[in-house]
Amino acid sequence: HSADRWLRDAVATPQEDLEVLVGQRVGMYELESLLGRGGMGWVFLGRHLQLNRACALKVLSPRLVGEDPEYLDRFCTEGQAAASLVHPNVVTVHAIGQDQGLHFLEMEFVPGQSLQHVLEAGPIPPLRSATLALGVAEGLSVAHRMGVIHRDLKPDNVLMTHQGIPKIADFGLAKRIQ
Repeated sequence: HSADRWLRDAVATPQEDLEVLVGQRVGMYELESLLGRGGMGWVFLGRHLQLNRACALKVLSPRLVGEDPEYLDRFCTEGQAAASLVHPNVVTVHAIGQDQGLHFLEMEFVPGQSLQHVLEAGPIPPLRSATLALGVAEGLSVAHRMGVIHRDLKPDNVLMTHQGIPKIADFGLAKRIQ
């Protein structure tokens, strides 16, 4: 399968729907399902075909790349900023790539749910809240030591592993500082 047909059709339509990429191959990844949609693009559950491992693949909106030349630069900045961070409370970025006109970021797949979903399910006991806050603070501390400011930290951008470990995701508005 190829994303070529979709890309040709998407250029002709004002409203893009990257969900049609499910089941398609993009580079060395098979896109299995749509995980979510954000301000910069779409996130898919993918399978790295050479390594045979699950990953999250964030595909940048081709429409926004065409409308804003700085958009791709911001996407690459996100990838580089996030890839510099290796910590148990930060989602690991493995690669930045491009295939058939699609730009993407390969990240660690975090099975579980966002902190937002956990909060919506009901109150979190005080000790558990403090533990979660500490994990997020440790991830941010590592980012800040590396000169990376997240700028969009919110419960939707904190993913919870099945073991209850918070992992900061989506450095889409990240900024590097000296």
